[in-house]
Amino acid sequence: MGDGTTENKSTPVQVKDINLGRTPADNIPPACSIEINNGDSYTTSNTITLSLSAVDTIGVTGYYISTGSTTPSVSAQGWTSVSSTTFYAGSISYNLEIVYGKTTVYAWYKDTAGNISGAASDSIFIKTECEEEAASISASQSEITMIFREYVEETITVTGEGGCPVEGDSVRASVSNRLVTVSPRNKTTDENGRAVFAITAKNKTGNAVVTFRDGSLSTQVNVTVEK
Repeated sequence: MGDGTTENKSTPVQVKDINLGRTPADNIPPACSIEINNGDSYTTSNTITLSLSAVDTIGVTGYYISTGSTTPSVSAQGWTSVSSTTFYAGSISYNLEIVYGKTTVYAWYKDTAGNISGAASDSIFIKTECEEEAASISASQSEITMIFREYVEETITVTGEGGCPVEGDSVRASVSNRLVTVSPRNKTTDENGRAVFAITAKNKTGNAVVTFRDGSLSTQVNVTVEK
């Protein structure tokens, strides 16, 4: 300036977003899973074992178990609290009201910030009161293409009313021609209602039909043999 003084024209410093030691907001829910009876397909008891696990960057603080698929609120009754941990794993017993049929169990987990996970689920067939008479028979594959001397396993499943597996039934196999063989020709269903057979192709191209029977019930597998 004319009087010999200097005007300070420095630009003010603008502070945008400085984290002053505050913990950032947590809006990520736990990642989680549930498994019934170590993955068994069915049980004869209404009491099942649930294997629970969840991971969270801040801390899992609780879980909620239900046979309904509606997500609970964070303050709903029914939550089971656990000590806050970034990795939770536990095993609990759970009682079901259903006596036979397929049921699904859902699990949700929450964290310290109140985030709720998506539903984890697993299903199992209950047969405490199950109709053991065979009502249907099915094959794991209805169409098979094979090459010479190849063999393929075919699983036959026998179920009663409501999809209940039938144990101890005899399943017989027959072949329409000599292009393939089946072994064994007769097998008893296991606790899951299943009987496994091996279909083996011979050295000739063509088509064959393998029929599996349980009493008056039957299912067919169409086999094509190629070079």
